[in-house]
Amino acid sequence: MKKANPMSRLAGQSKIWTDLDLEAVGKQIGYFRLPLAVHDRSGDDVGYNYEPIPIVTIRNGEGPGVLLMAGNHGNEYEGQIILMKVIRALRSEDVRGRLFILPAANAPAVRADRRTSPLDDGNLNRLFPGEPDGGPTSMIAHLIESELLPRVDYAIDLHSGSLSAEYLPCAVVARRPSRMSWKMH
Repeated sequence: MKKANPMSRLAGQSKIWTDLDLEAVGKQIGYFRLPLAVHDRSGDDVGYNYEPIPIVTIRNGEGPGVLLMAGNHGNEYEGQIILMKVIRALRSEDVRGRLFILPAANAPAVRADRRTSPLDDGNLNRLFPGEPDGGPTSMIAHLIESELLPRVDYAIDLHSGSLSAEYLPCAVVARRPSRMSWKMH
């Protein structure tokens, strides 16, 4: 029997899916699955595959919701490394509230060691709020915008300079002013 898709109980618009229950208590490690058509040598569509996007959820007790994200640009490594260390270190007992961790938000770009996605040259940072029927990178932006941001009070997106630039340490944190919308300051 096929396992029920928890994403179908949500907004229902995203074509990206997961078998994780985003509302579950405890620590879960899994993937969002970005659907990709697979073509044979003649170019015919012969089935479907997916691009895995790692996601970790930790929920325990009452408290704020937080999204920690890196890999918006695939070749910005510091945030990805930091979040992988956080994932290994944190236990559900260490958290009060809800935590979503996306260590490789633009997973196709991360795997290709590129700033943008090799699937569509999409720059995730420029495609929010995204489109459920858009290209792969727009679909990722839509997933984050429609499924994760409504569940959190704080979002932290880690960036760095990649191999081409060096940035001074800095941070910008956005807090949703109401339960209805996000606004960057």
